[in-house]
Amino acid sequence: MHPAIAAANAIKLIQTTGQMINFEMVLTEGYRRFLKPGNVAVDLSAHSGEHLGQIAHLVGENGTVYAFEPIPHLATELRKRFRTTPHVHIREAAVSQESGETDFVVAESLAESGLRAHFFSRPNMPTKSIRVVVETLDNTLAHLDRLSFIKMDIEGAEIDALSGATTLLARHRPIISVEYGWAGYGFYGHERRSLFDFAGSHGYVCADLFGNLIEAETVWNAVVDFATWDFFLVPRELKAEWANAFKLQ
Repeated sequence: MHPAIAAANAIKLIQTTGQMINFEMVLTEGYRRFLKPGNVAVDLSAHSGEHLGQIAHLVGENGTVYAFEPIPHLATELRKRFRTTPHVHIREAAVSQESGETDFVVAESLAESGLRAHFFSRPNMPTKSIRVVVETLDNTLAHLDRLSFIKMDIEGAEIDALSGATTLLARHRPIISVEYGWAGYGFYGHERRSLFDFAGSHGYVCADLFGNLIEAETVWNAVVDFATWDFFLVPRELKAEWANAFKLQ
């Protein structure tokens, strides 16, 4: 059995007992294995700054983090929190495949807000619409001379954001963490295989949160939407380095 399928089955078994897995902690443990001082990173949908703080600490004062958060009061709080951290740059903007302004759906459960309404965690979730600036990573970060990591948790808009970053991905080959699940991507016209196909067409390989590389579509179909919605995209040329980073220590 492929290790990614085995891991997904184990998670599903745990979930059926009513126990909760802290996937945010698992994700953090993942990028701790490869982020290093001096790296440049991007946090898409920085929200309350839980991951932003971790990433900023890992890259250190000689690194740089660009955080994007379109909800005004959250962006304001992030600027306050990181006002004494000059290597963290907060941009009050959403990210997609085109620049401009657009409507943005703010959900009562703020972490579920996004560029489009989608399947929320509870029926009749209260929402409101606001206007936000939307940018592409290719335009906003064109000045970068290096980029090591992109973290995105943007409620279904992942493929659109990646499509607006193809030049950046080709130039710098960052590792990417992506939340990708049926509750979001279908509302953007994408399918289960869309992320797998995007990765393959741009020289990337999908991996699960535990570092298991997923190179066969049959394996991808067995794990996506099954137990966890968090994945990594790994440049093909970094496969050996990635496997070494995720060896049991």
